[in-house]
Amino acid sequence: MSSSPVVETPRLVLRPIAEDDLDFLLSLWNDPVIMRFAGGIRNWSRPDILEWFGKYARRHPSFPDDLFPEEVHFLVRLRDGQRIGESGLGRLPEAWGCKGFKVSPGKSAGMCDVKLARQFWSLGYGTEAMVAVAGFFRRKTSLDVLIVPPHRENPAAIRVYEKSGFRMTGGVAWENHLIMVMERG
Repeated sequence: MSSSPVVETPRLVLRPIAEDDLDFLLSLWNDPVIMRFAGGIRNWSRPDILEWFGKYARRHPSFPDDLFPEEVHFLVRLRDGQRIGESGLGRLPEAWGCKGFKVSPGKSAGMCDVKLARQFWSLGYGTEAMVAVAGFFRRKTSLDVLIVPPHRENPAAIRVYEKSGFRMTGGVAWENHLIMVMERG
């Protein structure tokens, strides 16, 4: 798996996760303040994250040089190389739906999110990263719809997604996670 940049913005670089990012991800994914709205807190161990990364790397050995795989995890970093977060984008099953929302027949959909280390909150990096992921969605995938599932009690995430071009649907995915969408176009 290549660690070359996939998306660059004025302040950020998004690139595939590499093995040397795993300690950073471990600290991010084990921070209860960051993960409280992410659909459950899991106590990741070093063996857990090595196993996750091994499976992920085997599924996508040449991304970003190949076409969009079923999923991609981006490391979000500042241009100076400092790691600040991650973003995942994965393809959803055909006709995916939840309470109050269903992907239209014949349309393909993906789900994404962004998580940033706390010291980088409220500086515009989340919006900048999501705009970059949305651009990747439009340029590099054949997906018709991109979905984000912010928790209803996380207004900061909802604002980030709205500023990035997502709109609220009224759907609820799980545990108070709302459904916001962006359509290709």
